[in-house]
Amino acid sequence: MCSLEIVYKPPKMTETHETHETHETHETIHRKLNGIRNSINARQAFPTNVNKLGNAGGTPQPPSKQSFLSRTRTTDEIVPTSRPIICIDPEGCTDADDAFNIISKDGIEYLLLHIADPTEYLDVDSPVFDNILAQGQTRYLVGSRPQHLYPQLILERASLILPADALGSQVKTAITIISTIENGIPTVVDIIQNQVMVARNSQLTYESAAQIVSRGTHGACDTQSVQLERGLEISRQMTASNAATEIVIHPKKWEWSVTHRGETVSFAKISQTAREFKTMIANFAKFANHELSKYLSTHADMSVFRSCAMSAQQHDELAKLETPAAQMKFIRGNSIRAEYTTDVAPHDIIGISTYTHFTSPLRRAVDTIGHILLKLVLTSTDPSPRIIALMRTMDGTLETLNTVASQMKKSQWDSDKWAHFKYIHALLETNRPVTIQYKCDTIAILAGKQLMNVVILNINDVDTQLIYTTETDCLNVAAMDCTVTHTLPITSMWVGWNLNQGTLPELDSCIKKFHT
Repeated sequence: MCSLEIVYKPPKMTETHETHETHETHETIHRKLNGIRNSINARQAFPTNVNKLGNAGGTPQPPSKQSFLSRTRTTDEIVPTSRPIICIDPEGCTDADDAFNIISKDGIEYLLLHIADPTEYLDVDSPVFDNILAQGQTRYLVGSRPQHLYPQLILERASLILPADALGSQVKTAITIISTIENGIPTVVDIIQNQVMVARNSQLTYESAAQIVSRGTHGACDTQSVQLERGLEISRQMTASNAATEIVIHPKKWEWSVTHRGETVSFAKISQTAREFKTMIANFAKFANHELSKYLSTHADMSVFRSCAMSAQQHDELAKLETPAAQMKFIRGNSIRAEYTTDVAPHDIIGISTYTHFTSPLRRAVDTIGHILLKLVLTSTDPSPRIIALMRTMDGTLETLNTVASQMKKSQWDSDKWAHFKYIHALLETNRPVTIQYKCDTIAILAGKQLMNVVILNINDVDTQLIYTTETDCLNVAAMDCTVTHTLPITSMWVGWNLNQGTLPELDSCIKKFHT
């Protein structure tokens, strides 16, 4: 019989940052004191019920299209609002930040990248904005609902997908980056504030997009399939053209799903085409972030950049790794981290001279700041006293957001580790065999104890790269062979707080007696 016991509480955030309950309290208090209209910038006549755009005062009128770069070609000719944009996001996503179209006009091919614009509904003088800066980003943890950065009302209005109970289509506001395509490579020709059509049948997951492509095209009328296939072609060309300088961060081959209360965890293999779509969306986002960083560095009084310093040797070693787990282990083990700064600095992993975060404003406060700064340029508007104060203290704000990002990354790693251990538990509980493969990694002394870091490479056929720490009696550290892969059947486990020693007793026993 297997000895099974599971005790788990979600990873804690530090006390210096607000919890989800505090976020809800801020929103509730603000609604009671001033009403929701004070949290929403009432520049547009949006109805109270945004799911019924035809009622409560008629269809809202988003801002007219305006060009950042003042091109002579009118945007109506290039960006028709009658064609639904294509969103590709994980299953169950409600905070869709980005979408795209690929169209041809007068013999010219265009790639249109659309970024949600929640700042259109945000009053920067409200406590809602203060809370966005304090929380820093949306929190995604196993077994918990997402703790969204924005209040639900703004989220529903700005997200580039329809709410679950909405029918038909809606017109939403976005920042659109217009690029021409030549030899498979996009070149930006304009950046505009734009209206886009969101429709139910254009909201795809990575797997559903892969299924559409696998069925093939059915003539010119099948525009969605044509755009998806063309998007993959452009993405492959972008990857090839950046190969000399950019390190490719490989998408995971497996993804887990979990019930809301964390009762069940399962893993499913991601198809090759679905992984290609993940890479495509990442390539489009990197392109947009790079182009916007160049534009803001030239035209804005202040901007926020994303930098990552790495030695040439580290760059070469990371580039040789072929799995996402090995890459993440290398990045963590060498303390390589990207940071937000007001100074223009290179991002060595991506291999470009300037970079920012702009394409996820619903999920990251830094992207929201970028939208605010960009729209000051768009509208030729002087910053409000609140934004002037933010600019004066931007370095301190970014230091806080860097800390929040690091803590959230650690919580997500712990959460991911717990999901894998929960998966082992589910297998053992149903009397299915479990075998892990692992390698010994490093030895450290902590509180008088000699500890070994073990890398768990596989759980049955699920690829992973979990760091598991436990005590060892090994004294000959120099002779320890970290290249040998060990195989171990697992028949019992216990998951507590630390997810390390004590979780897998059989692994603990092997490492305790480990000798070279």
